[in-house]
Amino acid sequence: MEVDKISIIIPTLNDEETLAGILESVRKTEVPHEILVIDGGSDDRTKEIAEKYNCKVFDEIGGNKSPANAKNQGVELSEGKIVLFLEGDLDHLSPNFLEKVREAFRDGADAITWKNEPVEDTLSEKLFNRFHRLNLFMLRKEQPKLIMALRKSLFKEVGGFTTTRYGEDLDLDRKLREEGIEVKKIDATSYYHKVHSFYDLFKQALWVGETRYSIRRDLLFLLLFISLISIPITLLTILVMPLALLYLGRIAAILYLAINKRDFIYLLVPASDLTYSLGYLIGRLNNKLQGGE
Repeated sequence: MEVDKISIIIPTLNDEETLAGILESVRKTEVPHEILVIDGGSDDRTKEIAEKYNCKVFDEIGGNKSPANAKNQGVELSEGKIVLFLEGDLDHLSPNFLEKVREAFRDGADAITWKNEPVEDTLSEKLFNRFHRLNLFMLRKEQPKLIMALRKSLFKEVGGFTTTRYGEDLDLDRKLREEGIEVKKIDATSYYHKVHSFYDLFKQALWVGETRYSIRRDLLFLLLFISLISIPITLLTILVMPLALLYLGRIAAILYLAINKRDFIYLLVPASDLTYSLGYLIGRLNNKLQGGE
């Protein structure tokens, strides 16, 4: 199909530290495009930075504010036939990124994805990435495939992003697979920042606990937290030894990955476990106290 313009949609919320980097990366292309920044209520310089780069800046509307809601709003405001979704916490894009996106759609692609790799500038980022890889390893799962760009008409046909679910990209992937739509992976990479400090990790867990909870997550992080703290408790009593054994299984996986990959930062993952599970449980408690489910 002919690609007249690519509409790049970026949901933001207090992304002043990273937004300029991704906008600078996009600016290097000669591919016709527009950038729509849908802001969820930033109280820093996020919108000012977006305007500096000549983005179309809009305040997110609707009661259920979320990245999914912001992306849906961006699609409705966009002018291009192709909608491409980026995040405000991205760091940069690989060379000729938009050129490869345009080429894929000119060759007949309906939807595309690409590699999304973490930036590891800080110890906390290195720890979180290994925390995530460890979870995938223990669950025998691969890195999920995220739908990053697709024809706008197709996006509307499948109903856009589901705003009541966590993991809207994965849900969109499910919708496309049910329709028999192939998602093509192109040779391009986006690089992102996940957390900048243990405090950011704690805040993210707090947010997930307050807004993106589920029974499965409740059980997972409750068991993770209890089994983690039960290890020192076993020095005082053998009554909680079964809980300590639960976490010893995770320690075995940590040791395996650390030795197999020769990456001994994995040995510090228990600090991430403690931070994230504690933040999640406090978030769930806050949700309960405020009359949530």
